[in-house]
Amino acid sequence: GRGALSNLFPRLPEHSPFENPQRLVIAALFRGIAYPKPLAFQAIVNRGHGEILDFPLFSFEPGLTALGMEAARGGAFAVLSRFHRSRFDEQRSEFEATVLALLRDYAPSVYARIDTKRFAVARPLDIGYVAITPVVRRGYARLSNGRTVLALGDAHITMDPVTGQGANKASHAAFVAGAAIRESSVFDEDFCARVSQRVCEYALPVSDACNARLMP
Repeated sequence: GRGALSNLFPRLPEHSPFENPQRLVIAALFRGIAYPKPLAFQAIVNRGHGEILDFPLFSFEPGLTALGMEAARGGAFAVLSRFHRSRFDEQRSEFEATVLALLRDYAPSVYARIDTKRFAVARPLDIGYVAITPVVRRGYARLSNGRTVLALGDAHITMDPVTGQGANKASHAAFVAGAAIRESSVFDEDFCARVSQRVCEYALPVSDACNARLMP
C-alpha cells in the first residue's frame, strides 16, 4: 500500500477525504499488564486525544499485552511523537513512564491491571511507529503493454488501523478474486472491473466507516 506499485492505481477522492495521516500510531508489547477477566480486546476512545487499543497477545513469552496508541493531532497522546525507535535505548525509561501516565489518566481500566514495578516494553524490537494516510484507489489499471492488473489489499484500499479491519478487508478481497478466477476463463479489463466492483461492495463501507472514526 505504500510502494511504487500502488501508484499504478488512481486515487478516488470521493472515498479519500484525507491528504495526510490523521493519527500517529505507536504500538508495543508490554510486560506487567494482567489480562482482563473475561479475556477480551478493549478499545478506549478519548475524544480529541485518540484511541488506546489493549489486547492480549500470544508471542515469544507468556503474558504479554499489546497496546496500540492512536494519537490525534494536538491531543494529549501527541506527546508520544517525541520518541523515536532509533533512540529507543536512551529514551526507554521516559517512554515507559509517559505511557504509564497516559494510561493512568486516559485508560484507568487498563491502568488498574498494571504492576508498575514490572511494566516495560518487552524488547527493543517490540515497538513500532507508523503514520498512515488512508486512501482508496481504483481497483484495476491498464499497463503499457495492454494488460490489466487488479489491486488487492492495501494497494487498493489503505486504512488506518484504528478499527482493526484492514486485514479482514484484504482477506475478503482475496476470496472474491479467487472465486472470480475459478469461475472465469477470460481475464481482461472487464474481468478486473467486475471483481473490483464486487470487492468494493464490501470494502468501501468498511473504509468509509473507518475514516468516519478518524473525524473530530
